[in-house]
Amino acid sequence: MAVREAHTVDDVLQAIQRELENLSARLKQAGTYVLEHPNDVALQSITALAKNADVQPSVFMRLSKHFGFSGFTDFQKVFRAALADQSPTYGERIKHLQRDFPDAGVASQPVDFVREFAAINTDALSHLATSIDEKAINEFVRRLKEATEIFILGQRRSHAVANYLSYALMRANLRTRLMLGAGGTLHDEIRLMRKGDLLVAVSMHPYSNEVLELVDHARNSGHDVIALTDSNYSPLAKRANTSIVVRDVHYLGFRSLVAQVCLVQAIAISIAAAAAKADS
Repeated sequence: MAVREAHTVDDVLQAIQRELENLSARLKQAGTYVLEHPNDVALQSITALAKNADVQPSVFMRLSKHFGFSGFTDFQKVFRAALADQSPTYGERIKHLQRDFPDAGVASQPVDFVREFAAINTDALSHLATSIDEKAINEFVRRLKEATEIFILGQRRSHAVANYLSYALMRANLRTRLMLGAGGTLHDEIRLMRKGDLLVAVSMHPYSNEVLELVDHARNSGHDVIALTDSNYSPLAKRANTSIVVRDVHYLGFRSLVAQVCLVQAIAISIAAAAAKADS
C-alpha cells in the first residue's frame, strides 16, 4: 500500500506499521529499523542505514518504492523535514507551513485554533476509547498497585504526561517519585530504585535517548518497566515489560497530549475507586 502525498513522517511510520507483518523478511527487517530509528533515516546515508539494519542498500530502495516514493532520497526527505521541525519556535513552524502549503487553510483567529484543536482532540479521544488494549491496561494497573514505589520518567513534551501521572497516582495513595533530573541527576535517581519498585517511562516520537538509556539501566538492574508510547514498534515498547500504546494526533506540526492525559487520569481514578470500594 503506497503512502500518497505523505507530508509527515507519521504518515509513513503508520503505513509501515500497518503493513509490517505482510512484508517480505528483508523489507520487514528494514521497516522495523525505520520504526525504531526514524531519526537515523533523516541523518544517515542509505549505506549506513543498510549496515545498521543488516540488509543490503537495495532493500531500503525497495522499501521506499513499496510505500509510494520514487526512491530512497524522496523517502528520506520526509524524515529530514520532520527532524528539522523539532527545533523551530511555534511561530517559525507556522511560517514554514504557510510557505510550503499555502492552501492548507491555516487558522488565523484564536477561536479558530480552539475549534481546530478541539476537533482533532475529539477524534483522538474517540480513537482512544475504541482502540485501547484492555489486557494491557489491566496489567498496567496491576503492576502499579503491586509496586513498592513507582518511578515516573518523561522528557520534553512527555514530561507533562509523566508529571500529571505522578500527581494523580499520589492522589490515589500510591507512592510515586517523579524523576526530574535537576542538575543532570537522572542517572543518580534511577539508581535509587530498589527491589519491588517499578519504572513508568513515557516517550513518543521522536524518542528521548536519555529515557531509553534509563529504561535499559532499570531492566538490566532487574526492575520492571511499563511504557506509555505511541507505537508497538517504538524503541521504548521493545524494552518494556508492558506497553500502553496511544496514538497522538497533530495539527500544524504540534502533537496533542490530550489522549495520553485522559488515559493516565482514568487509570489513577480507577485505582482510587477500587480502593474506596474495598474500604466501604
